[in-house]
Amino acid sequence: MGLFYIVLISAEWVFLSMLDDLVFHDPGMPIFGIAVMLALIIVWTFIISYLILASRIDLNKKTWSSTAYKAQKAKRGAGRGEQDGDTGNTEAQAIGRRRGAGRAQDYPEDSDGLAAAAERLAKPLDIALPNPKRARRIALAASLMVLALAYVPHFIQRTAIMEQETETAAQTTRAIATAFEDARLDAFSIDPTEEHDELGYYVTADILDAAGDNTGSSARVDVDNTSAVVEVSYTLAVDPTATLEDNLARAEAGLARMHAPLAALDIPARADGMLTYGSLSEAFRQAFLTGSIYESIGLQYYELDDAGIVDGAEINCYYFTDTEKDWDEHTEPRIYLVLEASD
Repeated sequence: MGLFYIVLISAEWVFLSMLDDLVFHDPGMPIFGIAVMLALIIVWTFIISYLILASRIDLNKKTWSSTAYKAQKAKRGAGRGEQDGDTGNTEAQAIGRRRGAGRAQDYPEDSDGLAAAAERLAKPLDIALPNPKRARRIALAASLMVLALAYVPHFIQRTAIMEQETETAAQTTRAIATAFEDARLDAFSIDPTEEHDELGYYVTADILDAAGDNTGSSARVDVDNTSAVVEVSYTLAVDPTATLEDNLARAEAGLARMHAPLAALDIPARADGMLTYGSLSEAFRQAFLTGSIYESIGLQYYELDDAGIVDGAEINCYYFTDTEKDWDEHTEPRIYLVLEASD
């Protein structure tokens, strides 16, 4: 039973830790929670060990043996007679000791052995015993309550932190969305104050044509809970009916249009280059112009030599398409520029 209580305490700690992660979005593991849980387990281990030891010792005491004999005698009833004299008393004590030892052997590993044996002896003697289960349940409930209350101040603190994080992140996302809208881009973002997201937030902006339709070119800015920009990516549509030169010129014009609003903003970023850089690398331009509309290109920052990292930002350029064999009406070739902080 004692082991079951320890398992319950451990299960509650796991539940509270999951609650801390999933609901309160704590990025770490609270040390105090582990300390309280371990302290409770140590206390319960000590109590269980003590009860087991007490059972073994008390069940073999002379007093217990005498009580065991009296209970057995009361159970048999007076019909079998009573023994008198010193010889009878000596025999009774010997029988009691043997029976007491027998009970100790019956409950050697059970922390409830003493309580169970006491109940068996008390019944024929008409002795009322307190309910040991009630005391254990109260102790268990108190232990679970202590562990739960230990997390309450932490949960309150995390709630306040999340509210502050959403407010600061909202300032950045709103500034980015406003800048895109002022540049006549179709901006979209979810207000961070509506719901805290441990992964952060994002703002997108699409280039629309004269009819208000999406052209396939867009920008995305990711913001974390410290209100800093953590990634910027641009998607540039490619027209398979146009020449490579025309596609590159159109892509660079769209990139410049989407990058300009970001470059003008004064917002925090993990790397300044994510806001200051907004062009296709020369290596990518040459690879695109000398390639084919059916040939994909991937140039990551470590393949661009000195041009791979600008103001702390990694420059990654890609062109995704289908081969001529796999080309169909669903193919949508795109150029991508992805800017991430260099760790």
